[in-house]
Amino acid sequence: MYGYIRPDGGTLRPGDAAVYRAVTCGVCRAQRRACGLFSALRLRHETVFLALCRAVCEEEPFAFSRYPCPLHPFSRRPMAEENAAVRYAAGAAALLAWIRRTDDLADRRGIGRILAALGIRRAFRRLRRAGVMGAVSGLSELLSRLSAAERQALPSIDLPAMLTGSITAEIFSADCPSGYREILYEIGDRLGRFVYLADALDDFRTDSRTGNYNPYSILYNNEQELAEDAEHDLAIELAALEGAVTRLPFSSLPQAEPLIMNIVREGLPCRAREILARYRTGAEIRKDGERPLESAGSDPEE
Repeated sequence: MYGYIRPDGGTLRPGDAAVYRAVTCGVCRAQRRACGLFSALRLRHETVFLALCRAVCEEEPFAFSRYPCPLHPFSRRPMAEENAAVRYAAGAAALLAWIRRTDDLADRRGIGRILAALGIRRAFRRLRRAGVMGAVSGLSELLSRLSAAERQALPSIDLPAMLTGSITAEIFSADCPSGYREILYEIGDRLGRFVYLADALDDFRTDSRTGNYNPYSILYNNEQELAEDAEHDLAIELAALEGAVTRLPFSSLPQAEPLIMNIVREGLPCRAREILARYRTGAEIRKDGERPLESAGSDPEE
């Protein structure tokens, strides 16, 4: 999910930041155990967000212990113990890596395509090691439809954003506890749509120059008009995402609520503002006429 999903360290309380780091380290540890040491070098915030959302629905509080870290060999760091949510996020990390490699293969040419093919082979081995091969067949049709839209250079932002949302929704909601699948599906759907829109906007100038498929490059010549329409679309997805996460049963895991809400209310809008600022001075994300969201600072140390 391209690294857009992270908390805003400038508005995250120190205690909450410490919990986020411990969950991050716990997911990293589980990912190393499931997929190998080097897979953890590409740990992304989206798998931590997934672990937080799944943990709330699993109604299984995090337990923390100190473990050695390969990147910090002279100290033992607080890490979330493995539970169902942490293990699932570690497996999903392998699945997301495979999806990224598949997407790279479609975009690359020449030596880049060869390297992408090798990356797919490595990602596929990690899928088998993580035990999430069953999810591949469930996503294949959606990935094929998304690939077809890209090959046809479809002049629509809605269809690829919808397909990306459906892919993310399936990852978020697969094998979830009874009663919470609908909520997790909605969270994944809106998050995937937001990420697709943000990534297309982020890559607009590069793709316009290289000719890689980007719906915005096909639909817009005027950057001011693009920024205005993209801001509106991103704000819609943010509002819908916030509505979905507020339905999570936070009473079962109150320590996760400030982290999830910070990512949705502060971290994602901050990333959107950063991208929009390239196209329009002072661009801000607003939600249905509300005041602009507060500016953001740096994310917490991983």
